[in-house]
Amino acid sequence: MISFWIQTLVCIAAMGAEGLNRGDLEMNLDKKDNAAIKQAFKSNAEEVLPFIDEYFEGGLAATEAGKPKSEVQAQYDKGVAFAKLADEALGGDTFSKYANAFTHWTPPQQKDFRQGQAEFGKASKVLATDPAAALAHLEKSLKLCTPLGDTWGQAMCMSKVAVARHALKKYAEAIEAATKAAALNESIHFLGSQAGDLLIRAQCHADTDDPKAAVRDVKHAVEIARRMKDAKRRSDVLKKCEAMYTRLGQNDAADALKKEASPPEK
Repeated sequence: MISFWIQTLVCIAAMGAEGLNRGDLEMNLDKKDNAAIKQAFKSNAEEVLPFIDEYFEGGLAATEAGKPKSEVQAQYDKGVAFAKLADEALGGDTFSKYANAFTHWTPPQQKDFRQGQAEFGKASKVLATDPAAALAHLEKSLKLCTPLGDTWGQAMCMSKVAVARHALKKYAEAIEAATKAAALNESIHFLGSQAGDLLIRAQCHADTDDPKAAVRDVKHAVEIARRMKDAKRRSDVLKKCEAMYTRLGQNDAADALKKEASPPEK
């Protein structure tokens, strides 16, 4: 069962910024064409954080490589500017908070960030075979990334914490983790990941004899999936929803979703 949920996380969480043209957006930033940038962000909300994050990761990598401070700051300044526009486009202050946190880390905090990434990587490698060990690594990663304001890191960790706890039959704790993960992923507009968290929660409800709650979570996941722009990723999520409906004995709902979940035509 755990392999099913790992596959779910992989297929629905993998994303980049394919719909956002960096060259065009940087040109718009130079021209102060904020309206064009905000429209692009509104049309590609799931890709905004990966797009912005490249500037912060780029700045950190430049720092670690001993590059001039001016080169680092140039990366950070662009990321901060885009984060502000993203908040204006999508509402809230999530992206600006993320940017402010990343750009103000001290050298020890930067090392904590890298260590947190390493712990997450270790967890990912063993989650399918040793969920207890994976959970230990994930808890270390969360302990490192949470004080840093790394919302993306927290969301990824919490999603896998839910999977690990479910595998260990810690259902109440898994539901708690999945709920937190869904809220974090919603805040950064990761619809596919949010839907995946709801599906993990649905499985926990099913395993604790609460099919009504499980069906409710799957329905919510379907609603979220339908808002996803990328047809392939939307199809992947809907297929997982179809499979979950089938597991719950909701055959009519599964059949109704089957056509919608079919792979998009090339």
